[in-house]
Amino acid sequence: MTRGETQDPLGDPKAITLPESIDTTSDTVDKQTEGWKEDHQKERGALQLKLLALDLTLRRRYAGWLFLLLVVWLVGIYGLLIWMGLRGPLSDAVLIAALGTTTANVIGLFIVVARYIFPNRELGE
Repeated sequence: MTRGETQDPLGDPKAITLPESIDTTSDTVDKQTEGWKEDHQKERGALQLKLLALDLTLRRRYAGWLFLLLVVWLVGIYGLLIWMGLRGPLSDAVLIAALGTTTANVIGLFIVVARYIFPNRELGE
């Protein structure tokens, strides 16, 4: 070795040989990989179907409860208005608060539920 040269710590790369027990053909590896990919895609598809079915069930359930809540709320407000007409006027502040909050709640709940039931999804998802 001359001055300024360093010895390669790995030695001569040409001297490295592979053991005979390793299959170096790419066909075997590719077939195994393709098989794993197909299995993974099948499992993923089955899981996505289960999640969609669960999502639809939950959406139906919560949409029904929310609809019932809105109906009860609106019947209560209409009952308040009828009572006010039959028994005498309520103060303007009570009437404005009841009608204003009812309108805001109905619109807000409708928007929240509509966005949940019909999300903006990209094509292909």
